Amino acid sequence: MKINYSSLPNALAFVTVRLECSGADNTVSTGTGFVFDFGNNIGRIIVTNKHVIEGANFLTFSFTESSDTMEPLPGHLKKIALVDLQEKYVEHPDENVDLAAILLDKARMFMAGKSSEDGGLPRFYISSLDRNLIPSEDQFISLRLIEEIIMIGYPIGLWDERNNFPLLRRGITATHPAVDFDGAREFLIDCAVYPGSSGSPILRYTPEFPIKYGAGISITGGAARVELLGVLYAGYERRVNGEIRVMDIPTTLIPMATTNIPINVGKVIRSQEILEMESPLEELCMNIR
Repeated sequence: MKINYSSLPNALAFVTVRLECSGADNTVSTGTGFVFDFGNNIGRIIVTNKHVIEGANFLTFSFTESSDTMEPLPGHLKKIALVDLQEKYVEHPDENVDLAAILLDKARMFMAGKSSEDGGLPRFYISSLDRNLIPSEDQFISLRLIEEIIMIGYPIGLWDERNNFPLLRRGITATHPAVDFDGAREFLIDCAVYPGSSGSPILRYTPEFPIKYGAGISITGGAARVELLGVLYAGYERRVNGEIRVMDIPTTLIPMATTNIPINVGKVIRSQEILEMESPLEELCMNIR
């Protein structure tokens, strides 16, 4: 049986990348990034958190190769190595917003339309999100307090390594997405968040519903759609002594003398903040020409 990866739900498996970061001390940490297409002069980028790649000099991740008919080839992966990382990404202009963007197209890490036979890099099957999936301010306001969400990423680094697939998790909004939580352009979600989940896209997913007829009632049906509500960056933990703390979702699992228990509440940066990185990305693109 052949899986249709062009359908919206299945295409989401190719939106994210598992980031492996190496620092000067040779420690390796993992996090989540997702492909976002600005179009225009910038092209595609990887969105993640600052704290995922901060201090890293070397970054690796994998893309799934594509067939000549532009279909994914699960199990056929190509590892991408990005050196001098600090020269190829920008941070959100507000130091209090934990977002960063890594250049893809302008960094020439892959060449669209090239194949291994003609001496270039192989084609990759990549799904990307774009600004059309970011709700406007009015659309955020129209959302309900309780919205079902999905999170795509790599909790504690888990993934289907053979097929290069992430894990999808499900939850609900814990605060209204349009209301600034504690004065920041953030909201909370009720979802299991663990190390490695940093940088995961938070999506409102509306599945397609079938067309039904009967007794004079018809449901006209509709196509599945997604909205990019935000980017996960932190979560709440409870210490065994009862203290509750807000912690960046760590990228490494480090043995500690104290025990912290996640309470499955995550902090999400509103997706509109991604667009604030457009100007610094354009500037960086011009500098690397």
